Amino acid sequence: GFKRPRRILELAREITPRKPIVIYKAGGTEAGRRAAASHSAAMAGSQEIYRGMIRQAGMIQAETTEEMLDFSDALVKLPVPRGRRLAILSWGGGWGVVEADLCERQGLQVVPLPPEVKEELSAILPSYWSKGNPVDLVGIVNLEDHARCLEILASHPEFDLLISLGTVNAAAAFGMAESPGEVPPEEREVFAVRRRYVREGSNRFAEKVVELMERHGKPIVTVGMPQRDAETAEVADLPRDRLCVYTNPERAARVAAMLAERGEFLRARG
Repeated sequence: GFKRPRRILELAREITPRKPIVIYKAGGTEAGRRAAASHSAAMAGSQEIYRGMIRQAGMIQAETTEEMLDFSDALVKLPVPRGRRLAILSWGGGWGVVEADLCERQGLQVVPLPPEVKEELSAILPSYWSKGNPVDLVGIVNLEDHARCLEILASHPEFDLLISLGTVNAAAAFGMAESPGEVPPEEREVFAVRRRYVREGSNRFAEKVVELMERHGKPIVTVGMPQRDAETAEVADLPRDRLCVYTNPERAARVAAMLAERGEFLRARG
């Protein structure tokens, strides 16, 4: 809890227009309050009261320790969007639908594609693509085309922020998440060539993500393909100091919504 809440709020109001403050408050349940009381002299206090205080001071409240780390990482690496209009680029239709639902529930706006964006994407994607937002890449394996589609979305003023699903960590999509030692000896040479192609393509896509964020000032949140040890195995060569890669759509949606709220706070403060 806060021993000196008024002073903390005064300081937060001074600091948050310049630097974001992410706060994780324990003691939201009766058991948590008892534990907090036994741990220190400060009581954990009412969750509702603290939420209101935190919001008024411009602080960002994380609901879990994972969110606290995700939010802090994103605030360091990603620009703040100018609004809530979101474009989703998905290497698979079902995944995109899941992400759209999650983002709408978080208060983001998954807006329709403008006609000119549909036309540009149709020059790259097969004729049977859905022509909607989320943009379903319908399983195309040319990772350069993934980057071209992302660039079309990022460059259009209709969108304030983007989420990319799958491409940035593509090995699992190619059935290559296993280690080379698990591949039959007669297939290892071909496996190595394919793996190098996928890794290099993923890295180029990641560099494109960073380039587009720097050029357009829009955050691009990425989700990697599910695989064993997904946090490290196939993202070791990516520009992790400038890129946020999450392991599921839920984390990406929460981060995107947090960035949108941060942008609204800054605009309200002028």
